Amino acid sequence: TKLILLDSLLQEIKMLKIRLISQLRNISNKSASNLPILTLFTKEDCQLCHEALEKLGSRREKVQLQEVDIAEAGNEEWYDKFKYEIPVFYLNKKFLCKNRIDLEKFDIELEKALST
Repeated sequence: TKLILLDSLLQEIKMLKIRLISQLRNISNKSASNLPILTLFTKEDCQLCHEALEKLGSRREKVQLQEVDIAEAGNEEWYDKFKYEIPVFYLNKKFLCKNRIDLEKFDIELEKALST
């Protein structure tokens, strides 16, 4: 009877663990979805894009980064528009900067996005 009781307790603990992990994932997903979206228009082997992301440093934790490879099939519109301009950044679908990351402008626009 003690073994049955222990087994029952272990099963209950496992179920509680699964529910807790699920709840934590939901919280994490909600937190990420509440962050402003920083869109980076880039392409493979874009050194300027890598440098821009490095310059952002810990600021990246305050946004949800979305990279758009302008050279991928289906992104011809972005390729035609930005092929000589990358990196190009948008914050919440609003143009931010191009050719490099403007940290001063990023900070100002991020503060506005976080306060709304």
